[in-house]
Amino acid sequence: MNEEGYPNHLYRIAALYSVAFILVTSVISMAFFAVNGAELHTLNDSVGLPEFIISLLVFLLCLALLVKELIDKTVGAADPSKVEGRFRTSGIAAGGSALAVLIFLSIVMVLALQAVGAPIEESFMDGYTDLELGAMFMIAGSEEEFICRLLLIGLPVAVIALLSGHGHSARMLFGGFGTTKAAWVFIIISALIFGLLHLEGWNASKVPQIFVSGLIFGYMFCEYGLHVTIVMHTVLDCSSIIAYFSEGAEAALLLGLAAAGLVLLVMVLSDIRHYMSINEYAPECAESVLRMWTRH
Repeated sequence: MNEEGYPNHLYRIAALYSVAFILVTSVISMAFFAVNGAELHTLNDSVGLPEFIISLLVFLLCLALLVKELIDKTVGAADPSKVEGRFRTSGIAAGGSALAVLIFLSIVMVLALQAVGAPIEESFMDGYTDLELGAMFMIAGSEEEFICRLLLIGLPVAVIALLSGHGHSARMLFGGFGTTKAAWVFIIISALIFGLLHLEGWNASKVPQIFVSGLIFGYMFCEYGLHVTIVMHTVLDCSSIIAYFSEGAEAALLLGLAAAGLVLLVMVLSDIRHYMSINEYAPECAESVLRMWTRH
């Protein structure tokens, strides 16, 4: 059992699978764009090649930061008995775990909406090639996180911190400052706006699912930083790229992630006060953005 009373093997399997899903989906996505490399120039006529390249580089940078943090926390640890705890608090493990919970909740909501005769419908994918859709998914992860998390949560929290005399308010733009009372207000507002933005290309049944996604992304932004939510969001969107190589593999991987999410959700709910606690700004705000992002 771990320190919170959970069976170690249950958490270990679920968390490791979640991290593996992030890495595998990232590799498959890069392979997809490499396979279609000769056609990338066609993006200039649709979604925009410069936007795609910038988003791709942002995603790879954020993923590299998460992998580096994981290595720093676990490889060569002075006390081997603390490796699992260090792994659990790493940004990639936390992000993977949150993504797994999100996938499980999304599946439940989709099934519930279908049961009441209000299935989620989309129309924006019609007429796009596989490459264009893949590029759109890559762009959306970074673009929507900058708008809905950095601008709608980080910026107002930074302004409030500045007005209240906090000496390092600018660093809060990028998240990782903790879930303060003000942060929760903006998490909810940003999640609502995030949901409403998806009315373009989807029907109204999509809004509740995206609202829940926004709450999870917002919480992870405040606790772990913008880089974590960019990776989470991009991997979530790009998971459909797996079907380009094998539809069966996509379904199997997502069902496995949903199962991991169920396990992790039970753990979260059994210790909900730990995750929902209202804190002051993290002390690491006085140090650096990277220190804030790796403070757990």
